Amino acid sequence: QTRMMKRFVGEVVTLFDGDRAGREAAARSVEVFLEAGLWPRGASPPEGEDPDSFVRKVGCETMQALIEGAIPLVDDYIRYIVSREPDTSAGKARAASELAVLLAKVDDVFERDLLIKKAALWTGISERLLAQARPPTSSRPRGAPVAPSSEAPPPASANRVRGGCPGHAGLL
Repeated sequence: QTRMMKRFVGEVVTLFDGDRAGREAAARSVEVFLEAGLWPRGASPPEGEDPDSFVRKVGCETMQALIEGAIPLVDDYIRYIVSREPDTSAGKARAASELAVLLAKVDDVFERDLLIKKAALWTGISERLLAQARPPTSSRPRGAPVAPSSEAPPPASANRVRGGCPGHAGLL
């Protein structure tokens, strides 16, 4: 449907409910639009409202203003992916890995470059690395435990910090 939509419209503005589920649904819809070559903008009524109840309550002019103020959904999508992970190096790396899936679906080099810049801004991962990133090939579900490594653990002394043990220099 989105490919057909692209033949008839130049811009798409989506309206989702103003609750958490609506915001998450809007963010998840981005992939479908981008695969079709559409860059949607999104608007949501205030928390607890859906588009129908909102327009009935405030009228067409206010709804039109909400639509005119719609923001690019890709911005919400990137924030959504990053916000689901802890604000740690590992969390940002997982978010970047997930964003690589989206980046792989964008064929247009200019659109891809724009996404890379936005993803770099939100994750702190370099644009160069994001440009080289490929989607993960693992079939392991997100959050599933990783199988233990067959490599031998590092020697106990590898965990010492210089000066951490009396009489030993330790390792850095």
